[in-house]
Amino acid sequence: MIDLTAPLERLPREAVVESKNRLLVADHFNRYQFCQQFVAGKNVLDAACGIGFGTHLLAQAGAQHVHAIDISPEAIATAQ
Repeated sequence: MIDLTAPLERLPREAVVESKNRLLVADHFNRYQFCQQFVAGKNVLDAACGIGFGTHLLAQAGAQHVHAIDISPEAIATAQ
């Protein structure tokens, strides 16, 4: 069962390691996995990047550069 108190569009670091959130984590992973096929050699913007989970995946897929932005200073600090 997904933890309904976890924000659906922000994947906190704690959520990644908790087994009760594995569907939420899989959902985030699948979105970025789909996008990986389009980013090789391109400049990419990851808006609302959160802690950088997907940003890292896009970089691994061969994006020339990934620009990551988020409204949360805490999330950016974690992503860095």
